[in-house]
Amino acid sequence: MEHTLADPKVLAVARGTLDEDMTAETPTGHSDVRVVVISAVQAVAVRTLRTYLQSFLGFLGATVIGAIPTDPLDPQTALQRIVLAAGLALFPAFVSLVQNLLEILARLDVTQPELRG
Repeated sequence: MEHTLADPKVLAVARGTLDEDMTAETPTGHSDVRVVVISAVQAVAVRTLRTYLQSFLGFLGATVIGAIPTDPLDPQTALQRIVLAAGLALFPAFVSLVQNLLEILARLDVTQPELRG
């Protein structure tokens, strides 16, 4: 799909007072700005998945170059490398999930102090 100057740019909003998506019109010749509202849960899910995929590719690359030893003569090596990388990528994704949940709790602590028990 080819983008033109008139195509709206997208700005994702993770939190705020907006209830629905909206498009802000700009002067002629400039791209409109489209605001897409996403929930905190969606933002955490996207961040965690991104971390998992980045970690998976990094660990898979490490097995290919030999930084994480695997048996190159074994016919199952390719599958073993994928399974190993997928398993190792779980921990960084879990850490990302916990970090993002803690950030949400910290924001709640500031924006809604009545929730502190």
